[in-house]
Amino acid sequence: MRALIAIVLSFLLAIPGPVMAGNTLVPAGVRVTIAKSGLSVVPPIDMNRLGASPGRQAEAWTLDGVQLNRFVLIGGVPDGQPFLRERDRKDRPLPRFSASGDALSLFDFYAETVTSAMPGVTVSLLALEPAERSGCSGIIAEFRQLMADDNIERTGRAFLCRKDGKLYGLTLVAPSLHYFPRDRRTFEALLDSFRL
Repeated sequence: MRALIAIVLSFLLAIPGPVMAGNTLVPAGVRVTIAKSGLSVVPPIDMNRLGASPGRQAEAWTLDGVQLNRFVLIGGVPDGQPFLRERDRKDRPLPRFSASGDALSLFDFYAETVTSAMPGVTVSLLALEPAERSGCSGIIAEFRQLMADDNIERTGRAFLCRKDGKLYGLTLVAPSLHYFPRDRRTFEALLDSFRL
């Protein structure tokens, strides 16, 4: 019986699962290029880069799992493209990035994309200010996000900018209690290291 259990366990461990989905550790203090673009950042602490990217020019990172903190790094979405991967382009197309428009339209594009990609999610803007990093002009926004399926209030912070007709950015969404206040320091450190 023990031999059978050992064989079954070894077989189950050999099957790739969510834990082995290609996630990688991003070490603290090392400059990392985002989505094969000209954008790079330096994480202040070890972080997890998810193997499944949210979009062609984006990466998702986390510290404790995406339900507790999700950092999305956007590395140069071209004009006319969505920044998230479209699951149903025909029936539920995502908004397309526009290289024209004012800085305020960047948050509108972000919020419309999130609410289109995840039905039942609401996004409410709390604060908005102009910002610039590495020659990329845009905005920093703080917002609330509520998902209908779990009713957990999340707070988000986003730096979104345009440079050479492309969208670049960094976002954090985490539960308002504990995780967002704690992880905001990591967001700010990533933003301080933002280089194009």
